[in-house]
Amino acid sequence: MPVKALIVVVSALLSSAAHAEAPNGLVLSPSSVAENQAPGTLVGTLATLDVDPGDTFTYLLIDNPLDAFVLVGNRLETTMTLDFETGAQRSVRVRSTDATGGYIERTFTIKAVSYTHLRAHETVLD
Repeated sequence: MPVKALIVVVSALLSSAAHAEAPNGLVLSPSSVAENQAPGTLVGTLATLDVDPGDTFTYLLIDNPLDAFVLVGNRLETTMTLDFETGAQRSVRVRSTDATGGYIERTFTIKAVSYTHLRAHETVLD
């Protein structure tokens, strides 16, 4: 009889794990950075959407051309100075994995914003 009780407990654990859902959304906000900023500048913060309450996530850079970015927890930061004239946009692919191993991947376009364009925009808004 104790063996059956143990089997029931194991089955219940396996059953609840089998019903865990993989993440269903991944966002980066914001996704731009002013040009000519020092390495370590925050680009944006990652957030994962998941129907499982209380789930935790780990983030991994899957594709990172020129190693231009690094993840620090859920923060995407630069590893180099980005320049609008030599590369106004860069792509990075991120994977978010939940506690049960379910994951989602998404490619984000990171924009290096020209200081000249920022100043012109501020002038229009003033």
